[in-house]
Amino acid sequence: MVDEWSNIADEIEQLQNSAKEIQEKVDSKSLNELISFSRNVVKILYVLLIVLGIYFLIKLINELHIFKFIVVILKVVSPLFIGFLIAWLVDPLI
Repeated sequence: MVDEWSNIADEIEQLQNSAKEIQEKVDSKSLNELISFSRNVVKILYVLLIVLGIYFLIKLINELHIFKFIVVILKVVSPLFIGFLIAWLVDPLI
């Protein structure tokens, strides 16, 4: 039992030493530069993704002629909105 604990303690010590060696080998300056560069790349990709999404949405709307449908609906409903506007303006006079 004591031998097992000493073996475990030796393994822990070896792991700690190897961790220290890895920390000494890592160049933190270049790592920070890489991280900041990758953040900028991700931001650019997000903007590009949003622009592409808007582009494809507009192409889809044009292909399905949704704008024409919306214009027809607004032409049909516009007298209703004009009537509400006139009623709202004339209401204080009555």
